[in-house]
Amino acid sequence: DRYCIKQTDDYTRFFGDKFNYRKKPETYGEWFLYWFKSYREKHITKVTADKYLVDYKSIYDEGLGNEKLKNITRSRLQRYVNHYGESHSKQTVNDHLAKIRSSFRAALDDGLIKTNPAGNIQPAYKEQSLSQKELKAMRNTKKWLEIEEYQKLRYHLVFELGRTLLEDDERVISNRFREMAILIALKTGARFSEIIGLTRDDIDFKNQMINIDKTWNVRGVEDETFMKTKNVASVREIIVDAELMHIIKLYFDWQDRSGIETECSTLFRSEE
Repeated sequence: DRYCIKQTDDYTRFFGDKFNYRKKPETYGEWFLYWFKSYREKHITKVTADKYLVDYKSIYDEGLGNEKLKNITRSRLQRYVNHYGESHSKQTVNDHLAKIRSSFRAALDDGLIKTNPAGNIQPAYKEQSLSQKELKAMRNTKKWLEIEEYQKLRYHLVFELGRTLLEDDERVISNRFREMAILIALKTGARFSEIIGLTRDDIDFKNQMINIDKTWNVRGVEDETFMKTKNVASVREIIVDAELMHIIKLYFDWQDRSGIETECSTLFRSEE
């Protein structure tokens, strides 16, 4: 259950408001938490902060978090990265290593260590152990739709929604929610959390535009509510076609006719 993370000791320790800034960190795990609370937490989104918690748990899983900060050497840190990379992809390793490097630079700046052991650490990741055949298969894995596939999916969604939204069968309510969200994603390219965060006020029928200026906390690690977009550039208005506007209008009519209420006037967050 993804919601139970907020009940864990790690979550409470990481995001709690009773952190003791006066206690000098001795282990790397203590320093990583101190560094996050002091230099990162107030400057990043909650979604990004959750990733720091995952990194925090990772350094303890391997044992690095319990070691004295001043005693950690470059070779020890390289062994940790090598171990971490055995089960993680290149992108994940690079993201994790970037945080480690940054935390050690800060420790050096704060005078807690005399040299930076993370200065020349080399990334290691599971792709390096794959065969040429496996690498080729990974590269050839499709992560997009061909135009013909897009058209088939679009036609199916428009046809099914256009048909079922005129009916009042309660057995397919979840299907309508899901298919409407997928159609908006298909037409706009918006992120999942942005789509779930859409409200009726974000739909501009007159100008055929969808406004995106917030997201919904889909991870559920705190009270479910609206959150900021990933960055300022993510706040935007997307011009859409008449077909999508027509389906959304049918969707609203169906919700009103069926008496379906949603949280905070969102399009998909049912109160039931």
